[in-house]
Amino acid sequence: MVAPESGAVTRLASRIVDALQEFVRDYSPEFADEESPDGDVSGLGPRQQQAYELLRNAPEQGIKTADLADAMKYDPPNAYLTLKSLANRGLVEMVPGSAPQRWRAARKRGSSARYLVAAQLIRPGEWTTYGDVSIAVRGDDRAARAIGSAAKNLPNFPNPERIIGAGGVIPAKWNDGDGGGPEVCRSRLEAQGITFHPDGRANDNHRLGWEELRQRLLEAGVDVPPMPSDE
Repeated sequence: MVAPESGAVTRLASRIVDALQEFVRDYSPEFADEESPDGDVSGLGPRQQQAYELLRNAPEQGIKTADLADAMKYDPPNAYLTLKSLANRGLVEMVPGSAPQRWRAARKRGSSARYLVAAQLIRPGEWTTYGDVSIAVRGDDRAARAIGSAAKNLPNFPNPERIIGAGGVIPAKWNDGDGGGPEVCRSRLEAQGITFHPDGRANDNHRLGWEELRQRLLEAGVDVPPMPSDE
């Protein structure tokens, strides 16, 4: 099978981001929450902490600056400055299109969709690991287990056979949702030109590392955090 041109893959990935977000919400709320922890609240002052907690518990439409100031028993100008400082840290945001202006806790956008786009960008004849996908998307391997679970359980997860265990090992519990086990995964990979060592490990010559996968994500316009070497 001939691999698609990188430009075509990039355009495809860009078009499917929105659809994938809806897909994740419908089929895997646990995976959708994997990348949605609270923001970094270290070093916040008492007023900042108070404002942030109020906004975390605010309704979807947010809270007006004046109402927040009243709740904090604080004057509106200083409440606004507090909100701006929290916004600069990525903890709160203005509700788009609100009039008068309203604030809410910052939403984590497209976190799970990034993993699914990454899976989409693995081309025929390539394999990578759950850890590589996690590093490419978020800068560490902490989401590797969730990616493995999603690849096994989400209907229509992109190219699940192309993401396997560390060292090129197909997980013993791999399944295709229709009763097919690790042998099905290997058969699919071999059909795409991937070869295996006698001990069952996929050949490293076909491996897609996190560096290249991360570059493809960037080219597709996917927001990924900078690596330490980028800073």
